[in-house]
Amino acid sequence: MTDEKPKGRRAKRRPLTDLPPHYVGSFMEEPDGWDFMINKGIAEQGGEKGKPLPLASGVLGKGGWVVDRYQEYEDGRFVIHARCQLILVSCDCGSDNLISYGTQTQTFHDMPHRMKPTTIVVPRQRLRCKDCGKTQFQYLPHMDSNHMMTHDLKSYIREQSMKRTFTSIAEDVGIDERTVRRIFSAYADELEQTHKIYTPEWLGIDEVHLTRQMRCVLTDVHARKPLDILTDRNKPTVVRWLRDNMEPDKVKVVTMDMYTGYRNAVQEVLPNAKIVVDKFHVERAANIALETVRKRTHKTLSDYQRKQLKHDRKIMLMRRDALTDQQRFILETWLGNFNDLGQAYLLKEAFFDLYNFAAKHEAEMAFQVWIDDLNQQSDLIREAFSELTTFMHNWHDPIFNYFDVRATNAYTESLNGMLKQIYRNGQGYSFKAIRAKVLYGKIDHQR
Repeated sequence: MTDEKPKGRRAKRRPLTDLPPHYVGSFMEEPDGWDFMINKGIAEQGGEKGKPLPLASGVLGKGGWVVDRYQEYEDGRFVIHARCQLILVSCDCGSDNLISYGTQTQTFHDMPHRMKPTTIVVPRQRLRCKDCGKTQFQYLPHMDSNHMMTHDLKSYIREQSMKRTFTSIAEDVGIDERTVRRIFSAYADELEQTHKIYTPEWLGIDEVHLTRQMRCVLTDVHARKPLDILTDRNKPTVVRWLRDNMEPDKVKVVTMDMYTGYRNAVQEVLPNAKIVVDKFHVERAANIALETVRKRTHKTLSDYQRKQLKHDRKIMLMRRDALTDQQRFILETWLGNFNDLGQAYLLKEAFFDLYNFAAKHEAEMAFQVWIDDLNQQSDLIREAFSELTTFMHNWHDPIFNYFDVRATNAYTESLNGMLKQIYRNGQGYSFKAIRAKVLYGKIDHQR
């Protein structure tokens, strides 16, 4: 604020010391307050026992305000003209020698009224202390002068920004999207100060590509709750997070994909936790092997057959029990005419069946039989399944630990999909914004 006098017409100077300290005139408490609002069209008679129903609600119904009139424009705006009855009678320096120093009309955004963006136009008194020379504006209750909006609207934006896109909120309330982003950012910083990470019994670790970088995602897979999203998935970052936030004795199971950095970090910080590789990643390797054989077979076919095989590829990736009669007929036609393709499909199905065994030792014995069968196949099939067999050898214990606890990383995988959806909806949210929406908001309500 500056104490420079306004140019032009001399400001009206009126002593305010005749008012009681911190005077607040509540318009709603005056005897004829409601009658005035009804006559002005701000309220209407009705409701329980004839109690008036306010049309201009929000801050104007909380006291300290006089509503003069309202206007509705063809472009959809709803404008309320109001005056505040709160008058400062003392300065920060302790002096009560204040004089009027002119007025300034200011516009504040409010909650949508009648489904229309609403603003409140307020003539705001400017005051000057004769002792210290400091100037200050009249205090406006229920208003946020930093963002030029009501506290109700600010609270609404804070809440909705965790569930919806910034653009949709800005369109609803009639403000700039950048203002929504600033309010969200400040709110996220507040929540970050109080956010506490607990130690789950089943910890899920995975990664997702966001804002041009791989990010580590950590969840409570048993309770289906997100715990944190890290700036990267490097081992030092994961080790540091585990040391700072996890109690080693409480974590019983850690589900993950076949990324060596995660396994090494867990073994270093959580040595007693049982590592379980999510079966989705293991089964996907079997599907990739079948696709390799299909593509090799595809090259040996005629143009018409190639088109048909490309069209029927999804049938081959489905489980046999999920096929319709027509799909089963198409599949058997391909498998019966192309031996490598048929053997690869049977190997894929047999591998999927490993997860149907009840006991760990039974699954391990069945896998050994599967390996023996694979070794009797052609070079093409053995080469196609070589990556899968390498995974099974290097990650044997974490893969077969599934049969002891039946834990999967399905929730973490679904959370990754939601994260990508948030990023697409927000047209390029920052990593900070995405992380805040996941940890503090209801991402299933994104629109």
